[in-house]
Amino acid sequence: MGELAQLSGRPALVDAYAQEPVDALIIPPDRLRALLIAEAELGERIMRALTSELRSRASSRLRAAVLMPMSLARVPSHKQRP
Repeated sequence: MGELAQLSGRPALVDAYAQEPVDALIIPPDRLRALLIAEAELGERIMRALTSELRSRASSRLRAAVLMPMSLARVPSHKQRP
């Protein structure tokens, strides 16, 4: 959770709460950046995982938009002026 915020230096978009006990590793942003620089292979694996997740989310949104009924799509009309 919060990996994009960690990498971008911006606040997280969501908060999460565990419903059961969990083991969590909290890595401050500066330490994460240093780790990614020191361990290039780890950095590449994380970037691949993030890009895969972003691609999956974008694909899901595109499919939802394509399948949306036209009455809900609110396509503006392109009437010509007289």
